[in-house]
Amino acid sequence: MSFFDNFFSKKNAVSTTEKTSHMPLRRTEAGGEAIKPEISDIFRGKSDKYNLAAGFAYPFISIPARLAGCPVVDNAKAQEILLDTSETINKTSMINGTAWRWARWSDKLQQIVVEEIADAAIGSEGLDCDPDTGEILAVHTCEEITTYADGQPLVSERKRKITRNEITIEWRGYKTEKTVTRNSFGFLPIPFAHDYWEGDWRGTSVYSRIIRLLRDNHEIRRNRDQILAQYRPKFIIKTDDYLNFKKNNTDEKGEIKIFDNDIVVMGKDDTVEYLIVSDVVASHTAAIEDNRKEIIMAGGMPEIFGGMLATGNYASTDAQITMGIEYVNSLRRQWTKAYGELANQIATIDAFVNLQSSPAPVTLTWDNLTMASEDTKARIINTYAGAISQLLTNGSVTPDGALFLTKALLPDYPADTTDDLMSGLKKTLTEFTIPSRAQGTFETGEVLDEGDIL
Repeated sequence: MSFFDNFFSKKNAVSTTEKTSHMPLRRTEAGGEAIKPEISDIFRGKSDKYNLAAGFAYPFISIPARLAGCPVVDNAKAQEILLDTSETINKTSMINGTAWRWARWSDKLQQIVVEEIADAAIGSEGLDCDPDTGEILAVHTCEEITTYADGQPLVSERKRKITRNEITIEWRGYKTEKTVTRNSFGFLPIPFAHDYWEGDWRGTSVYSRIIRLLRDNHEIRRNRDQILAQYRPKFIIKTDDYLNFKKNNTDEKGEIKIFDNDIVVMGKDDTVEYLIVSDVVASHTAAIEDNRKEIIMAGGMPEIFGGMLATGNYASTDAQITMGIEYVNSLRRQWTKAYGELANQIATIDAFVNLQSSPAPVTLTWDNLTMASEDTKARIINTYAGAISQLLTNGSVTPDGALFLTKALLPDYPADTTDDLMSGLKKTLTEFTIPSRAQGTFETGEVLDEGDIL
Protein backbone atom coordinates (compact mmCIF):
# COMPACT_ATOMS: atom_id res chain seq x y z
CA MET A 1 0.00 0.00 0.00
CA SER A 2 1.37 3.38 -0.96
CA PHE A 3 1.64 6.28 1.46
CA PHE A 4 -1.32 8.10 -0.09
CA ASP A 5 -3.58 5.05 0.26
CA ASN A 6 -3.68 5.73 3.98
CA PHE A 7 -5.55 8.93 3.29
CA PHE A 8 -7.68 7.77 0.34
CA SER A 9 -8.81 4.33 1.34
CA LYS A 10 -11.96 2.81 -0.05
CA LYS A 11 -13.81 3.20 3.21
CA ASN A 12 -13.25 6.97 3.09
CA ALA A 13 -14.02 7.35 -0.60
CA VAL A 14 -17.11 9.30 -1.60
CA SER A 15 -19.19 7.58 -4.26
CA THR A 16 -21.40 9.61 -6.62
CA THR A 17 -24.09 8.10 -8.81
CA GLU A 18 -25.92 9.98 -11.54
CA LYS A 19 -29.66 9.69 -11.08
CA THR A 20 -31.99 9.77 -14.05
CA SER A 21 -35.50 11.15 -13.60
CA HIS A 22 -38.27 8.96 -14.98
CA MET A 23 -40.73 11.83 -15.00
CA PRO A 24 -41.86 12.99 -18.45
CA LEU A 25 -40.63 16.31 -19.80
CA ARG A 26 -43.25 18.93 -19.13
CA ARG A 27 -43.67 21.01 -22.25
CA THR A 28 -46.18 23.71 -23.10
CA GLU A 29 -46.79 24.14 -26.82
CA ALA A 30 -47.80 27.82 -26.75
CA GLY A 31 -45.13 29.40 -28.93
CA GLY A 32 -43.29 31.16 -26.11
CA GLU A 33 -44.05 33.82 -23.52
CA ALA A 34 -45.36 37.29 -24.37
CA ILE A 35 -43.27 40.30 -23.40
CA LYS A 36 -44.47 42.80 -20.81
CA PRO A 37 -45.94 45.82 -22.63
CA GLU A 38 -43.95 48.35 -20.56
CA ILE A 39 -40.62 47.03 -21.89
CA SER A 40 -40.90 49.40 -24.87
CA ASP A 41 -40.99 52.36 -22.47
CA ILE A 42 -37.28 51.75 -21.76
CA PHE A 43 -36.42 52.45 -25.40
CA ARG A 44 -38.74 55.46 -25.61
CA GLY A 45 -37.54 56.96 -22.31
CA LYS A 46 -41.09 57.06 -20.94
CA SER A 47 -40.52 54.95 -17.82
CA ASP A 48 -39.58 56.80 -14.63
CA LYS A 49 -37.76 53.66 -13.52
CA TYR A 50 -35.35 53.64 -16.47
CA ASN A 51 -35.37 57.02 -18.21
CA LEU A 52 -31.90 58.09 -17.03
CA ALA A 53 -30.53 54.92 -18.66
CA ALA A 54 -32.50 55.43 -21.88
CA GLY A 55 -29.69 57.37 -23.55
CA PHE A 56 -27.42 54.35 -23.14
CA ALA A 57 -30.10 51.80 -24.05
CA TYR A 58 -31.29 53.60 -27.20
CA PRO A 59 -28.31 53.15 -29.58
CA PHE A 60 -28.07 49.41 -28.88
CA ILE A 61 -31.41 49.11 -30.66
CA SER A 62 -31.57 51.96 -33.13
CA ILE A 63 -28.14 51.55 -34.74
CA PRO A 64 -28.17 47.78 -35.55
CA ALA A 65 -31.85 47.97 -36.57
CA ARG A 66 -31.02 50.64 -39.15
CA LEU A 67 -27.82 48.93 -40.25
CA ALA A 68 -29.77 45.71 -40.88
CA GLY A 69 -32.05 47.79 -43.07
CA CYS A 70 -34.57 46.42 -45.51
CA PRO A 71 -34.21 43.32 -47.68
CA VAL A 72 -34.34 43.70 -51.45
CA VAL A 73 -37.10 41.69 -53.17
CA ASP A 74 -38.04 41.27 -56.82
CA ASN A 75 -41.68 42.34 -56.40
CA ALA A 76 -42.46 46.05 -56.67
CA LYS A 77 -45.47 46.12 -54.35
CA ALA A 78 -43.80 44.00 -51.69
CA GLN A 79 -40.68 46.15 -51.89
CA GLU A 80 -42.69 49.34 -51.50
CA ILE A 81 -44.41 48.10 -48.34
CA LEU A 82 -41.26 46.60 -46.83
CA LEU A 83 -39.43 49.90 -47.27
CA ASP A 84 -42.17 51.63 -45.28
CA THR A 85 -42.24 49.09 -42.45
CA SER A 86 -38.84 47.39 -42.13
CA GLU A 87 -37.16 49.79 -39.70
CA THR A 88 -40.12 49.62 -37.31
CA ILE A 89 -40.21 45.82 -37.61
CA ASN A 90 -36.50 45.57 -36.82
CA LYS A 91 -36.73 47.83 -33.77
CA THR A 92 -39.88 46.20 -32.41
CA SER A 93 -38.41 42.72 -32.80
CA MET A 94 -35.31 43.69 -30.85
CA ILE A 95 -37.20 45.59 -28.13
CA ASN A 96 -40.15 43.25 -27.58
CA GLY A 97 -38.49 40.06 -28.74
CA THR A 98 -41.19 39.59 -31.37
CA ALA A 99 -42.82 41.86 -33.95
CA TRP A 100 -46.09 40.54 -35.39
CA ARG A 101 -47.26 41.56 -38.87
CA TRP A 102 -50.41 40.47 -40.71
CA ALA A 103 -50.81 41.11 -44.43
CA ARG A 104 -54.42 41.45 -45.56
CA TRP A 105 -56.71 43.32 -47.93
CA SER A 106 -58.79 46.16 -46.45
CA ASP A 107 -62.13 46.75 -48.17
CA LYS A 108 -62.55 49.99 -46.23
CA LEU A 109 -59.20 51.41 -47.37
CA GLN A 110 -59.18 49.58 -50.71
CA GLN A 111 -55.52 48.68 -50.32
CA ILE A 112 -53.15 46.11 -48.89
CA VAL A 113 -52.40 46.74 -45.24
CA VAL A 114 -49.74 45.19 -43.04
CA GLU A 115 -51.26 45.32 -39.57
CA GLU A 116 -49.02 45.65 -36.54
CA ILE A 117 -50.22 43.37 -33.74
CA ALA A 118 -48.72 44.00 -30.32
CA ASP A 119 -47.21 40.92 -28.69
CA ALA A 120 -49.07 41.81 -25.49
CA ALA A 121 -52.38 41.73 -27.41
CA ILE A 122 -51.75 38.07 -28.20
CA GLY A 123 -50.49 37.27 -24.72
CA SER A 124 -48.74 34.14 -23.53
CA GLU A 125 -51.81 31.98 -24.15
CA GLY A 126 -52.90 33.50 -27.45
CA LEU A 127 -51.36 30.94 -29.80
CA ASP A 128 -52.97 27.59 -30.61
CA CYS A 129 -50.14 25.31 -31.77
CA ASP A 130 -50.14 21.82 -33.25
CA PRO A 131 -48.66 19.43 -30.64
CA ASP A 132 -46.92 17.35 -33.34
CA THR A 133 -45.50 19.96 -35.71
CA GLY A 134 -45.56 23.05 -33.49
CA GLU A 135 -47.07 25.14 -36.29
CA ILE A 136 -49.48 27.93 -35.38
CA LEU A 137 -53.12 26.91 -35.89
CA ALA A 138 -54.83 30.03 -34.56
CA VAL A 139 -53.92 33.45 -33.20
CA HIS A 140 -56.10 35.02 -30.49
CA THR A 141 -55.90 38.74 -29.73
CA CYS A 142 -57.58 40.79 -27.01
CA GLU A 143 -57.36 44.59 -26.95
CA GLU A 144 -59.06 47.44 -25.15
CA ILE A 145 -59.52 50.19 -27.72
CA THR A 146 -60.38 53.77 -26.82
CA THR A 147 -61.73 56.21 -29.39
CA TYR A 148 -63.05 59.73 -28.89
CA ALA A 149 -66.23 61.46 -30.02
CA ASP A 150 -66.77 65.10 -29.08
CA GLY A 151 -63.95 64.78 -26.58
CA GLN A 152 -65.55 61.84 -24.76
CA PRO A 153 -63.69 58.51 -24.48
CA LEU A 154 -65.47 55.50 -25.96
CA VAL A 155 -64.00 52.22 -24.69
CA SER A 156 -64.51 48.88 -26.41
CA GLU A 157 -62.91 45.46 -26.10
CA ARG A 158 -62.05 43.62 -29.30
CA LYS A 159 -61.35 39.90 -29.33
CA ARG A 160 -60.21 38.13 -32.48
CA LYS A 161 -59.54 34.56 -33.46
CA ILE A 162 -57.59 34.21 -36.70
CA THR A 163 -57.26 30.80 -38.34
CA ARG A 164 -56.35 29.87 -41.89
CA ASN A 165 -60.03 29.29 -42.66
CA GLU A 166 -61.88 32.11 -40.90
CA ILE A 167 -61.59 35.29 -38.86
CA THR A 168 -63.87 35.82 -35.84
CA ILE A 169 -64.14 39.33 -34.40
CA GLU A 170 -66.17 40.13 -31.28
CA TRP A 171 -66.68 43.67 -29.88
CA ARG A 172 -67.89 44.42 -26.37
CA GLY A 173 -68.45 47.73 -24.63
CA TYR A 174 -69.31 50.92 -26.53
CA LYS A 175 -69.32 48.89 -29.75
CA THR A 176 -71.10 45.54 -29.61
CA GLU A 177 -71.08 43.11 -32.52
CA LYS A 178 -69.71 39.76 -33.65
CA THR A 179 -68.67 38.81 -37.17
CA VAL A 180 -67.27 35.67 -38.72
CA THR A 181 -65.67 36.00 -42.18
CA ARG A 182 -63.70 33.69 -44.41
CA ASN A 183 -59.93 34.12 -44.39
CA SER A 184 -59.70 34.42 -48.17
CA PHE A 185 -55.94 33.97 -48.50
CA GLY A 186 -55.41 31.77 -45.44
CA PHE A 187 -52.67 34.02 -44.06
CA LEU A 188 -51.85 34.19 -40.35
CA PRO A 189 -49.93 36.92 -38.49
CA ILE A 190 -46.17 36.46 -38.94
CA PRO A 191 -43.76 36.57 -35.96
CA PHE A 192 -40.45 38.38 -36.52
CA ALA A 193 -38.56 36.83 -33.60
CA HIS A 194 -35.25 38.01 -32.16
CA ASP A 195 -32.97 35.55 -30.35
CA TYR A 196 -35.64 32.87 -30.16
CA TRP A 197 -35.48 29.58 -28.29
CA GLU A 198 -35.83 26.27 -30.08
CA GLY A 199 -39.44 25.36 -30.71
CA ASP A 200 -40.76 28.85 -29.91
CA TRP A 201 -42.30 31.35 -32.27
CA ARG A 202 -41.47 34.23 -29.96
CA GLY A 203 -38.05 35.68 -29.32
CA THR A 204 -36.18 37.47 -26.52
CA SER A 205 -35.82 41.22 -25.99
CA VAL A 206 -32.36 42.77 -26.12
CA TYR A 207 -33.19 44.23 -22.70
CA SER A 208 -34.16 40.93 -21.06
CA ARG A 209 -30.69 40.11 -19.70
CA ILE A 210 -29.76 43.65 -18.72
CA ILE A 211 -33.02 45.13 -17.46
CA ARG A 212 -31.93 45.12 -13.80
CA LEU A 213 -28.57 46.69 -14.69
CA LEU A 214 -30.38 49.44 -16.59
CA ARG A 215 -32.54 50.03 -13.52
CA ASP A 216 -29.44 50.20 -11.32
CA ASN A 217 -27.76 52.69 -13.63
CA HIS A 218 -30.88 54.85 -13.59
CA GLU A 219 -31.02 54.87 -9.78
CA ILE A 220 -27.28 55.47 -9.26
CA ARG A 221 -27.23 58.29 -11.78
CA ARG A 222 -30.34 59.85 -10.24
CA ASN A 223 -28.74 59.77 -6.77
CA ARG A 224 -25.50 61.25 -8.08
CA ASP A 225 -27.24 64.02 -9.97
CA GLN A 226 -29.43 64.86 -6.97
CA ILE A 227 -26.32 65.29 -4.85
CA LEU A 228 -24.75 67.57 -7.44
CA ALA A 229 -27.95 69.54 -7.99
CA GLN A 230 -28.65 70.17 -4.31
CA TYR A 231 -25.12 70.69 -3.06
CA ARG A 232 -23.05 73.87 -3.32
CA PRO A 233 -19.38 74.07 -2.27
CA LYS A 234 -19.05 75.47 1.22
CA PHE A 235 -16.16 77.25 2.91
CA ILE A 236 -14.35 75.94 5.97
CA ILE A 237 -12.64 78.88 7.68
CA LYS A 238 -10.14 78.10 10.43
CA THR A 239 -9.09 81.20 12.38
CA ASP A 240 -8.38 82.28 15.96
CA ASP A 241 -9.73 85.76 15.29
CA TYR A 242 -12.97 85.43 13.33
CA LEU A 243 -14.02 89.07 13.82
CA ASN A 244 -10.76 90.31 12.31
CA PHE A 245 -11.01 87.81 9.44
CA LYS A 246 -14.57 88.96 8.74
CA LYS A 247 -13.55 92.61 8.87
CA ASN A 248 -10.83 92.03 6.25
CA ASN A 249 -12.99 89.97 3.87
CA THR A 250 -16.50 91.45 3.79
CA ASP A 251 -18.23 93.48 1.12
CA GLU A 252 -20.13 96.73 1.55
CA LYS A 253 -23.12 94.80 2.90
CA GLY A 254 -21.06 93.10 5.56
CA GLU A 255 -21.20 89.64 3.90
CA ILE A 256 -18.20 87.39 3.46
CA LYS A 257 -17.79 86.85 -0.29
CA ILE A 258 -14.48 85.04 -0.57
CA PHE A 259 -15.55 83.51 -3.87
CA ASP A 260 -15.96 86.98 -5.41
CA ASN A 261 -12.89 88.60 -3.85
CA ASP A 262 -9.72 89.10 -5.85
CA ILE A 263 -7.71 89.01 -2.62
CA VAL A 264 -8.33 87.07 0.59
CA VAL A 265 -6.68 88.53 3.72
CA MET A 266 -5.77 85.90 6.29
CA GLY A 267 -3.81 85.83 9.49
CA LYS A 268 -0.74 83.74 10.13
CA ASP A 269 -2.65 80.67 11.28
CA ASP A 270 -5.82 81.16 9.19
CA THR A 271 -6.87 78.64 6.51
CA VAL A 272 -9.76 78.55 4.02
CA GLU A 273 -10.85 75.28 2.42
CA TYR A 274 -13.77 74.03 0.36
CA LEU A 275 -16.10 71.34 1.65
CA ILE A 276 -16.86 69.22 -1.42
CA VAL A 277 -18.35 65.80 -2.14
CA SER A 278 -15.99 64.61 -4.85
CA ASP A 279 -15.38 61.22 -3.25
CA VAL A 280 -19.10 60.42 -3.11
CA VAL A 281 -19.71 61.57 -6.68
CA ALA A 282 -16.64 59.70 -7.90
CA SER A 283 -17.89 56.43 -6.43
CA HIS A 284 -21.28 56.93 -8.15
CA THR A 285 -19.58 57.62 -11.48
CA ALA A 286 -17.34 54.56 -11.10
CA ALA A 287 -20.40 52.39 -10.38
CA ILE A 288 -22.16 53.74 -13.48
CA GLU A 289 -19.16 52.94 -15.67
CA ASP A 290 -18.85 49.46 -14.14
CA ASN A 291 -22.52 48.81 -14.86
CA ARG A 292 -22.08 50.00 -18.44
CA LYS A 293 -19.34 47.41 -18.94
CA GLU A 294 -21.50 44.71 -17.35
CA ILE A 295 -24.44 45.68 -19.57
CA ILE A 296 -22.29 45.24 -22.66
CA MET A 297 -20.95 41.87 -21.49
CA ALA A 298 -24.27 40.52 -20.22
CA GLY A 299 -26.32 41.77 -23.16
CA GLY A 300 -24.09 40.23 -25.82
CA MET A 301 -24.21 43.45 -27.81
CA PRO A 302 -21.01 44.57 -29.60
CA GLU A 303 -19.55 47.58 -27.82
CA ILE A 304 -19.35 49.48 -31.08
CA PHE A 305 -23.08 50.29 -30.84
CA GLY A 306 -22.66 51.88 -27.40
CA GLY A 307 -20.54 54.84 -28.49
CA MET A 308 -17.18 56.38 -27.56
CA LEU A 309 -15.11 53.43 -28.75
CA ALA A 310 -12.88 54.96 -31.44
CA THR A 311 -9.59 56.42 -30.23
CA GLY A 312 -8.31 58.00 -33.41
CA ASN A 313 -7.54 55.17 -35.82
CA TYR A 314 -9.36 52.24 -37.33
CA ALA A 315 -6.94 49.62 -35.99
CA SER A 316 -8.07 50.25 -32.41
CA THR A 317 -11.65 49.22 -33.16
CA ASP A 318 -11.33 46.72 -36.00
CA ALA A 319 -12.26 43.75 -33.79
CA GLN A 320 -15.40 45.52 -32.58
CA ILE A 321 -16.34 46.47 -36.14
CA THR A 322 -16.01 42.84 -37.20
CA MET A 323 -18.23 41.78 -34.28
CA GLY A 324 -20.74 44.49 -35.24
CA ILE A 325 -20.87 43.21 -38.82
CA GLU A 326 -21.48 39.65 -37.68
CA TYR A 327 -24.16 40.82 -35.25
CA VAL A 328 -26.06 42.69 -37.96
CA ASN A 329 -25.78 39.71 -40.29
CA SER A 330 -27.12 37.44 -37.52
CA LEU A 331 -30.15 39.74 -37.18
CA ARG A 332 -30.75 39.49 -40.90
CA ARG A 333 -30.55 35.69 -40.79
CA GLN A 334 -33.12 35.55 -37.98
CA TRP A 335 -35.58 37.73 -39.90
CA THR A 336 -35.04 36.38 -43.43
CA LYS A 337 -37.73 33.70 -43.28
CA ALA A 338 -40.35 36.06 -41.81
CA TYR A 339 -39.55 38.81 -44.33
CA GLY A 340 -39.75 36.30 -47.17
CA GLU A 341 -43.14 35.06 -45.97
CA LEU A 342 -44.47 38.62 -45.61
CA ALA A 343 -43.21 39.59 -49.08
CA ASN A 344 -44.87 36.53 -50.63
CA GLN A 345 -48.15 37.28 -48.89
CA ILE A 346 -48.13 40.86 -50.18
CA ALA A 347 -47.28 39.70 -53.70
CA THR A 348 -50.11 37.13 -53.64
CA ILE A 349 -52.73 39.67 -52.49
CA ASP A 350 -51.53 42.25 -55.02
CA ALA A 351 -51.73 39.75 -57.90
CA PHE A 352 -55.24 38.70 -56.89
CA VAL A 353 -56.72 42.22 -56.65
CA ASN A 354 -55.14 43.12 -59.99
CA LEU A 355 -56.57 39.96 -61.63
CA GLN A 356 -53.13 38.52 -62.30
CA SER A 357 -51.97 34.94 -62.07
CA SER A 358 -50.31 33.75 -58.88
CA PRO A 359 -46.76 35.16 -58.74
CA ALA A 360 -43.62 33.09 -58.51
CA PRO A 361 -42.03 32.91 -55.06
CA VAL A 362 -40.31 36.19 -54.21
CA THR A 363 -36.52 36.28 -54.31
CA LEU A 364 -35.02 38.03 -51.27
CA THR A 365 -31.51 39.31 -50.57
CA TRP A 366 -30.06 41.71 -48.03
CA ASP A 367 -27.00 43.30 -49.59
CA ASN A 368 -27.41 43.20 -53.36
CA LEU A 369 -28.33 46.78 -54.27
CA THR A 370 -27.80 46.01 -57.95
CA MET A 371 -31.13 44.17 -58.14
CA ALA A 372 -33.01 47.11 -56.59
CA SER A 373 -34.73 50.00 -58.36
CA GLU A 374 -33.29 53.51 -58.07
CA ASP A 375 -35.97 54.51 -55.57
CA THR A 376 -35.29 51.42 -53.45
CA LYS A 377 -31.54 52.06 -53.52
CA ALA A 378 -32.01 55.66 -52.44
CA ARG A 379 -34.25 54.76 -49.52
CA ILE A 380 -32.05 51.91 -48.29
CA ILE A 381 -28.98 54.13 -48.51
CA ASN A 382 -30.74 56.94 -46.65
CA THR A 383 -31.69 54.65 -43.74
CA TYR A 384 -28.21 53.18 -43.65
CA ALA A 385 -26.58 56.61 -43.79
CA GLY A 386 -28.46 57.66 -40.66
CA ALA A 387 -27.01 54.71 -38.73
CA ILE A 388 -23.46 55.33 -39.95
CA SER A 389 -23.81 59.01 -39.08
CA GLN A 390 -24.83 58.06 -35.54
CA LEU A 391 -21.80 55.79 -35.19
CA LEU A 392 -19.51 58.57 -36.40
CA THR A 393 -20.96 61.33 -34.24
CA ASN A 394 -20.99 59.27 -31.03
CA GLY A 395 -17.36 58.23 -31.50
CA SER A 396 -17.90 54.53 -32.18
CA VAL A 397 -15.97 54.43 -35.46
CA THR A 398 -13.53 56.51 -37.45
CA PRO A 399 -14.19 57.38 -41.12
CA ASP A 400 -11.95 54.48 -42.18
CA GLY A 401 -13.91 52.12 -39.95
CA ALA A 402 -17.19 53.44 -41.32
CA LEU A 403 -16.04 52.66 -44.88
CA PHE A 404 -14.99 49.13 -43.89
CA LEU A 405 -18.34 48.56 -42.16
CA THR A 406 -20.26 49.92 -45.13
CA LYS A 407 -18.52 47.81 -47.75
CA ALA A 408 -18.97 44.69 -45.58
CA LEU A 409 -22.73 45.17 -45.13
CA LEU A 410 -23.51 46.80 -48.50
CA PRO A 411 -20.84 45.78 -51.02
CA ASP A 412 -22.57 47.78 -53.78
CA TYR A 413 -22.65 51.01 -51.76
CA PRO A 414 -21.53 53.81 -54.14
CA ALA A 415 -18.35 54.81 -52.28
CA ASP A 416 -14.83 53.50 -52.73
CA THR A 417 -12.84 55.91 -50.56
CA THR A 418 -13.33 57.56 -47.20
CA ASP A 419 -13.76 60.95 -48.88
CA ASP A 420 -16.48 59.53 -51.14
CA LEU A 421 -18.27 58.06 -48.12
CA MET A 422 -18.13 61.25 -46.04
CA SER A 423 -19.34 63.53 -48.82
CA GLY A 424 -22.04 61.05 -49.82
CA LEU A 425 -23.33 60.72 -46.26
CA LYS A 426 -23.53 64.46 -45.78
CA LYS A 427 -25.37 64.94 -49.07
CA THR A 428 -27.79 62.11 -48.28
CA LEU A 429 -28.62 63.31 -44.79
CA THR A 430 -29.01 66.99 -45.65
CA GLU A 431 -30.79 66.81 -49.00
CA PHE A 432 -32.70 63.56 -49.23
CA THR A 433 -36.31 63.30 -48.05
CA ILE A 434 -38.55 60.25 -48.22
CA PRO A 435 -42.28 60.39 -48.94
CA SER A 436 -43.90 57.84 -46.61
CA ARG A 437 -46.65 56.05 -48.50
CA ALA A 438 -48.01 54.53 -45.32
CA GLN A 439 -48.55 57.78 -43.44
CA GLY A 440 -48.72 60.41 -46.17
CA THR A 441 -45.96 62.43 -44.48
CA PHE A 442 -42.28 63.07 -45.06
CA GLU A 443 -39.44 61.47 -43.18
CA THR A 444 -36.13 63.29 -43.31
CA GLY A 445 -32.68 61.90 -42.58
CA GLU A 446 -30.71 63.31 -39.67
CA VAL A 447 -29.37 66.75 -40.55
CA LEU A 448 -25.86 67.30 -39.25
CA ASP A 449 -24.77 70.60 -37.75
CA GLU A 450 -21.59 72.23 -38.97
CA GLY A 451 -19.73 71.10 -35.85
CA ASP A 452 -20.50 67.42 -36.36
CA ILE A 453 -17.92 64.97 -37.58
CA LEU A 454 -19.15 64.98 -41.15
